Parts: sequence; structure tokens; C-alpha cells
Amino acid sequence: MLAYLGRRLLQSVFVLLGVSVIVFGLLHLTGDPTRLLLPLEAREEDVRQLRALLGLDDPLWMQYARFLSRAVRGDFGLSFKHQVPALTLIAQTLPATLQLTAAGLAFALLVAVPAGILAALRRNSLLDAICSVGVLIGQAMP
Repeated sequence: MLAYLGRRLLQSVFVLLGVSVIVFGLLHLTGDPTRLLLPLEAREEDVRQLRALLGLDDPLWMQYARFLSRAVRGDFGLSFKHQVPALTLIAQTLPATLQLTAAGLAFALLVAVPAGILAALRRNSLLDAICSVGVLIGQAMP
């Protein structure tokens, strides 16, 4: 059992590293963030200064190491839009997210468990087919 937990923990580390590489890559696919932060008529000198300030002139591996180090410490930087720490925005919206998640889970359990029991009792019937289609529709909805 301990070996299994150790393997799963090691797998989780690699999965999280993989996800962090994907997120970092996606953030860099959006283009130069200095162009989004500065007005269109900004001078090249201003762009260079902001790139240096944000560390975007550093090699990609160094930027990734900084990104990973800060993410592990819970420092997700400032929101470009609101100019407040991103973690503050997450903390502000987390209660509503948890409420919606709990309501959705409760609804799913209240509907899914009885539907599953009915479908199991009436296997290969019209009711079973309706429940199966309902499950597919429910999974397809956001």
C-alpha cells in the first residue's frame, strides 16, 4: 500500500510539472504582454523597460523557473486587468464557485442516483434508454 501511495505521489508530481509546462507555454503563445499593457503609441524604449521589469528578456528556462517557483509559493502575480494580486481575486470568487459546485453536485446526486437505480431495475427498457440519453445530455452541458 505504501509503495502504491509513493508511486501515485510521484506520478502526481510529474503530472503537475507537465501541467505547469503547458500553462507556461500557453501564456507565452498569447504574444508579448508588454504590447497589451502599454498604449498602442508607446515608444520602443518604454516597451524595452517594461520587458526588463517583467523579466521577459531573460532566457525562457529562467522565466519558467521563476514562474514555477512563484506558483509553488502561491504568488500568481498581479491581475493585468484589475491591478490586484491574482490570489486575492481567486479568494474573492472562491465562495461563489464552491456554492455553484455544491449545488451542481447535489442536483446531480439527487437526479443521478434515482435515475441509475431505475435504469438498473428496468434494464434495456425505454426508461433505461431515456436515462442513458439524459446522462449524455447532462455530461455534454457546461
